[in-house]
Amino acid sequence: MSGKGLRAVLLDMDGVIRHWDGTDSAAEAAGELPPGTLGRFMFDVPEYAASQIGAATYAEWVAALERVLSDEFGTERARRCAHAWALGRGDVDDEMVDLIKRLRAQVQVGLLSNATDRLAEDLRHHGLHEAFDVVLSSAQLRMAKPDPAIFRHAAAALGQPPEACFFADDLADNVKGARSIGMRAAVFTSRVELEAELVAFGLSL
Repeated sequence: MSGKGLRAVLLDMDGVIRHWDGTDSAAEAAGELPPGTLGRFMFDVPEYAASQIGAATYAEWVAALERVLSDEFGTERARRCAHAWALGRGDVDDEMVDLIKRLRAQVQVGLLSNATDRLAEDLRHHGLHEAFDVVLSSAQLRMAKPDPAIFRHAAAALGQPPEACFFADDLADNVKGARSIGMRAAVFTSRVELEAELVAFGLSL
């Protein structure tokens, strides 16, 4: 299929549209914890992986994080850090939001995110609840990237064959998962690079 056959673009949420650096730093400061502490612990608790496939809630993940932080830093500091982090929503890249609007004038645009049960609430908080043609959350689907099945589901939700879809994610393994079913895909490094990829596939940006 030629570049002009591209009919849908799928984007990851975190690391592509939304970023968390400021949120993590603020939460660590609230608990008087060393910089980088959250990154050391938050993805290792079992509740994290469970929350991505709907087997645990966001609240359960936060509670598990607070418990492991308590073991190393004490109950009060852990509570302050976990509470501050739970209130965070991350920071949305406004230039990416603008790109999504421009893309929707030409193709379908979907969100495909490994996410907790809080994704819909977060999208509404950021004013993005109507920004996409399709929103696909791993917690709702009970399967997560890079499982090829989730990419097949995404293409079907868009009503397109995989080869008519382009996918961008900041994680190389997820990009490989998309490519394994015939999607065109690229590792996201910046908006400028993403635009260049899409222009190469025949879009006018």
